[in-house]
Amino acid sequence: MGGASIKRASPDFVKRVTGQVIGGDAPAGHPEPLKTIIDLALRDYDPLWVAAGTADSLVSLSYNELLALTSGTELNVR
Repeated sequence: MGGASIKRASPDFVKRVTGQVIGGDAPAGHPEPLKTIIDLALRDYDPLWVAAGTADSLVSLSYNELLALTSGTELNVR
């Protein structure tokens, strides 16, 4: 990513950009496309459980499904 730093989004930012509350923000279905970073460490987990648009809903995906769904960029975040 060219040496740029990554930081956690604030709840206000998440709500404004996705229309969803933090903790329920799904990886897709946003009003506008988002640049998404997928941590390579997530490859070690199967399935992945991700929020599905509300604070009390989840969906399971494989790493490759998450990558395809988000058009994400893989990055070693650690």
